[in-house]
Amino acid sequence: MAEEGQSVAHRGMVPSGRSSSSGVIPKVISSVHTLLANRSWAEITVLDICNEAEISVSSLYARFSHKDVIIEVVQSEFLDWLLAECQQRAAQLVASEDSLEVAARGLVELVVCTLSENRYLLRTCLESPELTRRRQVEFDLPALKLGAELVMKYRPDLEPQVATRQFELLGRTVLSGAMRWFLPPAERIDGGSIVSSELVDLLASIVVQFISADLTEPG
Repeated sequence: MAEEGQSVAHRGMVPSGRSSSSGVIPKVISSVHTLLANRSWAEITVLDICNEAEISVSSLYARFSHKDVIIEVVQSEFLDWLLAECQQRAAQLVASEDSLEVAARGLVELVVCTLSENRYLLRTCLESPELTRRRQVEFDLPALKLGAELVMKYRPDLEPQVATRQFELLGRTVLSGAMRWFLPPAERIDGGSIVSSELVDLLASIVVQFISADLTEPG
């Protein structure tokens, strides 16, 4: 079982309760991560997944009704993990004595590095607007609550609803900027590590500007 947990953790993934049954699901998830690093989801067949996972086709279909269910599970596990990592880091920043500049850079580095390491999977998530819409509420509620706490740490003058609104704008701006960077033409995506200090500096400065902005409501 330890080996199975390690395979699911491949490329930043962690095992979930859904991945424990008979070892088939974690093997499939790990194989999909490996295959997506070199090919698009449309190019990957069920037989490719089975060969990579070293399982039979019948074993795969015993757990997944069709191919699209597989990518939904992989995407969901990735998004669960990303949200948990961001929440943990934000909670640490809320409890820390770091300056706003240090906190902003730490949070941006986490997002940027995670998206870079998983950019092949990020592409499949963005190609699935239905998945994005379905999980929007799950992301927004905990993220906005914790994000508002982070904003209010450095802007105690703000009302909670103003801090929440500002963090929502901030989060969408940072994620949108990072995703645009990681989703250029294919030759750029496949060119190895593409994290740059310039990108981190830019997005961190945006965070600082958002939180430091004059948010006085117009009279």
